[in-house]
Order: sequence, then structure tokens, then C-alpha cells
Amino acid sequence: MPGKPCDYKLSAKSFGFRIASFGAKVTAGQSASQDVALTKADDGKVAGTVVNKDGKALKATVSFPGTGLAATDTNADTGAFEVTVPQGEYTMVVKSFGYEPKVIQSLQVGAQAAGQKIVLENVPDVLLVDDDGHDLLETYFTDSLQRLGRKFTNWDSHIAGVPLADVLIQYPIVVWQTGFDYQTTFTPAERDAIKAYLASGGHMFISSQLGGVNLRQTPYFGEVFHAKFVTILKRSQAPIPAVVGAENTPLATGVKLTLNDDGGQNNQDYPSILLPADAKASLFLKYDGENRGGAGLRVEDGASKLVYTGFGLEGVGNKDARDDFFKRVLTYLAPKPADLLRRVDAIDALRIYAVSSKSAEANRYFEYEEYFVAKASKALAGTAEGDALLAKFAATSKAGSALREVRRAAHGRKMTN
Repeated sequence: MPGKPCDYKLSAKSFGFRIASFGAKVTAGQSASQDVALTKADDGKVAGTVVNKDGKALKATVSFPGTGLAATDTNADTGAFEVTVPQGEYTMVVKSFGYEPKVIQSLQVGAQAAGQKIVLENVPDVLLVDDDGHDLLETYFTDSLQRLGRKFTNWDSHIAGVPLADVLIQYPIVVWQTGFDYQTTFTPAERDAIKAYLASGGHMFISSQLGGVNLRQTPYFGEVFHAKFVTILKRSQAPIPAVVGAENTPLATGVKLTLNDDGGQNNQDYPSILLPADAKASLFLKYDGENRGGAGLRVEDGASKLVYTGFGLEGVGNKDARDDFFKRVLTYLAPKPADLLRRVDAIDALRIYAVSSKSAEANRYFEYEEYFVAKASKALAGTAEGDALLAKFAATSKAGSALREVRRAAHGRKMTN
């Protein structure tokens, strides 16, 4: 027999509408339905000005992830913006290339726009992409980065959305951790962003025990990660072995990482066994006693570098061992002057392709190239030809020819690896 009906208080919401509260009577073992009418929310306004730490107005984009609203550009001369959105609570992301993105959470939008001054700081060397869903595993990475004295940006994909290429490309090093997430690891949008970043000559560390499971049957895994998936280790069948160095390099020699020990997340249930897919990848880590493949790959493909581990670094409990390995990875990925110049070439090739294919991204890649030429030009500082070219670059409004000259001069100079 059906149970006694129970009364519930429920609410329904949809973007752009007011939340509607209503009561419902539900009986165990029976289904119930109820139509709910939502009222359109009144319009509100968000306004402000985006500047750098010196007060210079910035050309920036303002977006509201998770809403479907189109991004808004600031006025390039004044940095001002004003956006009309339904009244409510938002996360707002403000981005300007070459500056650290700012994520503003719990922004209350009412009928009147309260102007705010948004100051963007110079971009640090490291971007940490927190792609573990709700698990808060980024703390193992942020704590290590802080102990190592590294400045970084922490990008929470669950809050700020997928970090697209325009976010990734400005960072010399990107660290991407996926934790125990396997349902949304490396979505199509994330794959596109990673591919564009590496194609631009970026240097990346991917810590992901289950990413290979999701990508194993895709051409992408071999073409971008330069990896082959062998299988997974199953903790339910045997303890996960220690990770040790598999080559005589500063990155690998003497490495020994114990997974699932005290002090770690204790979540390494299915770490991946990997093999190189081509000559661009090398096996630098292995699971102690495991002969079917390894635990980590390093990839050098033109200007790009990739360190990919089939286990999550959060599973290493010994913080000294974790910090030491993280430091080795960051040292290996740190761009040298020659890497900066190679990156200019890589972005130049992307720009040329975008122009030839009439892509809407062509202007954006010119902006990227201009930014990285300016960075690479610092390698020329102190030389007569370098000073002259830098002065010409700073003085011209049509930077194209100066960019080409700076790049040619930079390549003409002997650079050490």
C-alpha cells in the first residue's frame, strides 16, 4: 500500500528568471508532477573599468561563465565596460592578454550599476589548472608551489569555466591536474585549448591518473600527448608500486615516489601504464617492478615540452618527495632564451595558418605574436642591434615589419640551450 503523503518545499530556477518556490505533496512509491511558471528577472547592469597596476587602461574581455552570455570587450582607450544582464548572482571573469585573469565570485547584480575598478596584475610564470571537479586536490599543488617560492595563478575550471587558449598561451608553464575525475576529464573544449597551447610552444605538466582512460581510443592521445595507453593498475588487486626514475637525467635520476602513503590524498586506485607513441616522447618514470610500460612521459615537440604522469601527484604523501619532484618538473619546463625565440616562431606559424585559412583567430594570434616578440626581445637587451630594434618596436604603430626584424635579429644571435 502507498505510504502516507509527505509535504515538501521546493524551488525551481533557470538563468534569466526569478527563483520560484512552491509546495508539493509526494507519496512513497508514486510519482507526482507539477507545472511551475517562472517570471523573467528584471534587467540589471554591471559596469567598471579595467586597468593594470600602474593605472593604464586595458583592452579586456568580461564574461560570466555558465550563463551562455557573450563576452563583452572593454573600451580599448578607457578600459570601461557596461553589461546588461538579468539581476542575480554571478561569477565574473576579467581577462586581458599578458595579465593575470581575475575571477570575481558571488557578484550581486542589481538594477543600478555600481562602477568598480578592476586591477589586473602581470601574469606570473605558472598557471595551475584545477580540473578535479569539487575535490579540492589543488591544495597539494598550491602548497608545493608556495613552498618552492613560485608565483602562480590558480584557475578553478568548475568556477571559471574551461581555460581557453587565450588564457593558457600567455603562461610559460601550465600545470594541469585532474584528480580522481574521470567523467569530465579532457572535454573537447579542454583538448582544443591544450592542443593550441602546445602548438604555440608552451610547456605543460599534466598530472592525471585517469586522463589516459578517457583518451586512449582517440587519435588525439598519440598526436598531442604522444602517448600510448597500455592498461591501468588496480589497487583492489595489489598495492600500487612506487614510482622511480627510468632514465639518467636530472628529471628522473634518484626519483622515488610512494603513492597512497600518509600525508597524501590516498586516491591512486587506477594509475595508468603508458608508453611513448613516437620518438618525440621518452619514458622517464616507471612503476617499480612493472615491465609493461611506465608511469610518466616527457615530450619535446618543436618548441613545446610536455611532462605527463599517469598518476596524480596528490597521491604522494611525503611532501619533501613531492616538492622535489615538482621542482624537477618546473626546472625542466622553465623556458630558456632559445625557447622564447622558438615560441615566437611557433606562434608566427599559427598566425600565418590562421590568416591563410581566413580564421577569426588571425588578429588574436597577431596579438600573441606581438606579446612574445616583446618578451623574446629582452634576450637582445644590452646589444646595439637589440636596443635599436626595441626602440623601433616601441615607436611604431604598425608593428608588423618591426616584429619581423626583431625575430630575425633574435635568431641571428647565438643562443645557448
